[in-house]
Amino acid sequence: MENRSKVELICKVNELLEDKNSLNIQKEELVAGLIVANDKISLQKDEKKKRAIELNFANKEKEKRASELNIANLELNFQSEEKVKRAAEFVIAHIELVHQSEEKEKRAAELVIANKELLYQNKEKEKRAAELIIANKELLYQNNEKERRAAELIIANKELLYQNDEKEKRAAELIIANKELFFQNKEKEKRAAELIIANKELLFQNDEKEKRAAELIIANKELIFQKEEKVKRAAELIVAKDKAELYLDIAGSAFVSLDKNGTIILVNQKFSEIMEYDKSEELMGKNWFETCISYQMKEKTKKIYSDVMKGEIKELHHRESEIVTKSGKRRLIYWNSTLIKDQDGEVIEILASGIDITERHKSEQELIKSKNEFRLLAESMPQIVWVILADGTNIYFNQQWVNYTGLTLEESYGDGWLTPFHPDERTLTLDAWDNAVANNAEYSLECRLRRKDGKYLWWLVRAVPILDKNGIVSKWFGTCTDIQHIKETEVKLMKAKERAEESDQLKSAFLANMSHEIRTPMNGILGFADLLKEPGLTGEMQQEYISIIEKSGARMLNIINDIVDISKIEAGLMEVDIQEANINQQIDFIGTFFKPQAEEKELQIIINKPLSDEESIIKSDTEKIYSVLTNLVKNAIKFSEKGIIELGYTLKTDNEGPELEFYVKDMGIGIPKDRQKHVFKRFIQANISNKMARQGTGLGLAISKAYVKMLKGKLWVESKEGIGSTFYFTLPYNHESPKKILLENDIINLNLIKEDTAKVSNLKILVVEDDAISAMIITRIVKANSKVLLKAQTGYEAVTICRDNPDINLILMDMQMPGLNGFEATKQIREFNKEVVIIAQTAFTLAGDKERTIEAGCNDYISKPINKAALLSLLHKYFDK
Repeated sequence: MENRSKVELICKVNELLEDKNSLNIQKEELVAGLIVANDKISLQKDEKKKRAIELNFANKEKEKRASELNIANLELNFQSEEKVKRAAEFVIAHIELVHQSEEKEKRAAELVIANKELLYQNKEKEKRAAELIIANKELLYQNNEKERRAAELIIANKELLYQNDEKEKRAAELIIANKELFFQNKEKEKRAAELIIANKELLFQNDEKEKRAAELIIANKELIFQKEEKVKRAAELIVAKDKAELYLDIAGSAFVSLDKNGTIILVNQKFSEIMEYDKSEELMGKNWFETCISYQMKEKTKKIYSDVMKGEIKELHHRESEIVTKSGKRRLIYWNSTLIKDQDGEVIEILASGIDITERHKSEQELIKSKNEFRLLAESMPQIVWVILADGTNIYFNQQWVNYTGLTLEESYGDGWLTPFHPDERTLTLDAWDNAVANNAEYSLECRLRRKDGKYLWWLVRAVPILDKNGIVSKWFGTCTDIQHIKETEVKLMKAKERAEESDQLKSAFLANMSHEIRTPMNGILGFADLLKEPGLTGEMQQEYISIIEKSGARMLNIINDIVDISKIEAGLMEVDIQEANINQQIDFIGTFFKPQAEEKELQIIINKPLSDEESIIKSDTEKIYSVLTNLVKNAIKFSEKGIIELGYTLKTDNEGPELEFYVKDMGIGIPKDRQKHVFKRFIQANISNKMARQGTGLGLAISKAYVKMLKGKLWVESKEGIGSTFYFTLPYNHESPKKILLENDIINLNLIKEDTAKVSNLKILVVEDDAISAMIITRIVKANSKVLLKAQTGYEAVTICRDNPDINLILMDMQMPGLNGFEATKQIREFNKEVVIIAQTAFTLAGDKERTIEAGCNDYISKPINKAALLSLLHKYFDK
């Protein structure tokens, strides 16, 4: 019994343990869920912190630029205070209406409707304020870019100045080196001159010694001849011989006597010293060729000696030859040789006296080398190099002078060097030269030199005096350095400075004009939106106020579009979309579009289309042509009070290729002649006289000119003040075969499209939009076309809803959302749904946006603000089958 109780107890314990484990598992699952939730909350907090940091940074940026938006902020604060005040009044009235609701149910219902309308209008105001902030940020970004480019220009200028300083430093170092080189050359010339004088003295002494040696030889011959007959005089001859040897030893020249076999029979002490022997006797009896001649010259010397002995060489006279000393050194000797012949005329002995010219030869070679090095240096320099003596005689020009001026060296000597100098600067050149000569000062002058083709270019001419040991100028060493690029850079920098100053003035004028242009439509929007809140308005008055608000909004959008377009043009982001364009259709459309505006001012629009519809089809950018024509016609209406506006084109075939010449002619106020070239510049509207100023940014003509240039055409104006203006622009006439061409403006214009919503209905539509007002507008537009309308505020929600609703027909996808943006959301949807139609909607209009959306998987693209007709046209395009 006890065992059974224990078993039951154990079972219960096990059940309790299992229940505990189950509870632990559930607890762990709850903990894991809690951790995930905490992570999400932490992530959301991080996002909030990140956004708070970004908001804080943006607030700092706003505070930094507060001075520029001070007026706008004051106005907005005033309006906000007015709104708060009116909201307070409205709350009080609302409380009173609630209190009186039992008696005034009709008025309460009207008040609820008015409240909804007021809420919608407030949201519209906030949206427009956000758009204004974006526009201000874009303007600030452009200003920062201009400041950055100005800083880069300053850095480039500093680098250029640094490079110029380096060049001047190196030029100064080169001048110092040249001075040292010329000083060394002068010293070498001086030493060479002293060596030449010494050599002349040695030669003179040698001649004297040779003369005495010859006399001694004659005396020896007489002694030898009389030896046999006059034995008694042998003692006297021995004495004379001893004296002759003494003379040879004390002579300054080396002396050698060789027999017909080349054996040394007599040398003096000088030659022994040259050969590095202590005594003359050590050389006597040795073979000349084996002892004194190098191995390389031995055979050649033997051949000459043999020819002399044979009588083939009659005289040796003066010559230079190299001998090898006892230690192997090579010495160069200048010999004066005499042939001793017997009674039969055969050479029996050679007597030679010589001077060691080794050092002189080395000095001469060094001098030649120095001159060659100078010439090589001068010829290799990119500058013109010249040398002038103290008396003004030119003795050297390098090849650069000849190549540049086209003058020969002969034409450049004397006063010929003045020929290339500009006539207006020759007197200045000579005066500067005379001043440098008078003061032994450096010569420096910037002047123009004529190139051989006749063109004058700027050069820096500099020269330094070279002084002798007495401090007197012996020569001038000069250079001419090409500074044409520096002069051109100075001109470019000056023009850049002027353009920058002009741009700064235009920027200030533009900001003032933008302030006016933005506030004017904002005044219409906010003012009449405020008037709509007044009770007792008739339906006609409400429609009038709404119409004014719509026109002011369109004007505001046009201003923003102009600013965006000129920004894209300046940033190089504007692209050309070449396709078929029907010129006649565009001319007709623009005439029809502007006809009501013209009739309001009692103006008449006349259209001229000389080509048939088939001939008027060309290859070009339809949108840019439309933009140019629209700007020109809009200006013609704006600046005309009466008369006719003519819009048309002609076909020109007298140029290199056929082209269409468009024109818009008006009978308006005209443009003064001195202002005509300026009207195509940016912001010029803000810089003209008040009598010509009209509403607008002053960017229309600048944008038009840029567009025409992109399309390989040109834009110009002919105008007379008080008579009217005619604007022309050309486009290449690239005729194409006829096809039906539908203008985008034909698609989006409310007057040219019939909104037949009945044909497109019963659609299941998903609106993906994080902005509540934008979502409300889109929902109202497509409500009549939908049977089921789904909404998502993030990309993640959109992907989830699409997975859960595979029968969705249309997705209107906002491309810019926090977290998962529209591009990534579209890619994920396309992974499991290839059929649903996805239309991208975005406020960004930069080049390549449309291609990015199509690449992500969207079927089409529409830009904000959403145009009702354009959106409905896309519905017809994809669902009106």
